[in-house]
Amino acid sequence: MRTTVSRKNPYQMDRHTFLFLYHYCLQWPEKLERLQELEEDHTPAADDERKGIGMYMGRIRSTAEECSPIYAKIILQAVTTEGFTFERARAESPMPIRSEVYHNLLRRFYWLLSQKKLFTIVKS
Repeated sequence: MRTTVSRKNPYQMDRHTFLFLYHYCLQWPEKLERLQELEEDHTPAADDERKGIGMYMGRIRSTAEECSPIYAKIILQAVTTEGFTFERARAESPMPIRSEVYHNLLRRFYWLLSQKKLFTIVKS
């Protein structure tokens, strides 16, 4: 995995920021599985956890939609599925997509996500 971005790229970000966001998005399958486990649990703690997972998923979905309403579904699959390649995106996309466009959309997605506040630090 190449984790450096050209300085000419308008969506340039620090390598560690990118890797954080990359792994943040790859938690999607685990979060989805946990959400399904919580369906039967109606305790306040489970409600809070469901709310947190919903916020996580909403943040990623809205960023994909903001990045490109046309390709949002493909972007969402690409950032939440490890090993989702351009070839797979091209095969699964209902619209034709070029490699440069695909990779630029992913760069834009991670850049947009980096602009959002992902966590709130609560001081006690």
